[in-house]
Amino acid sequence: MTDNEIIKALECCTQQAGCSGCPFVISNEICSEALLQNTLDLINRLQDEKQALINGQETLQNTIVEQKAEIERLKHRKTELQIRNQELQHEKSEAIKEFAERLKHFIIPQKADGYTREIVLKRDIDNLVKEMTEVPE
Repeated sequence: MTDNEIIKALECCTQQAGCSGCPFVISNEICSEALLQNTLDLINRLQDEKQALINGQETLQNTIVEQKAEIERLKHRKTELQIRNQELQHEKSEAIKEFAERLKHFIIPQKADGYTREIVLKRDIDNLVKEMTEVPE
């Protein structure tokens, strides 16, 4: 019997109309027992469904809490990475400045046509790059 049929049978029993329109078509004594059993089954099913919904809700709430914690962890990690990126940008700028300052020591002044030019030899640049980038053993 469906849930709606059980409800209709209960409505018939609680109204003065009697068994007219009742989904049960058996005698009153057996009808009452069948109705009680079906009603009990319906109540038990509904309680099981309610408990399943409660359990599902708890699971969802736990998942939400875990996801919020993960989001916070990722936000913190993002902030750490942004700070590290700023530090690396600063270190890069400082390395470029140091390279430029050290390169100035290799400048060779050249006079021609009344002008003084300053040149740096390619090998000096290469040697300076090598010196600044190689990791000492």
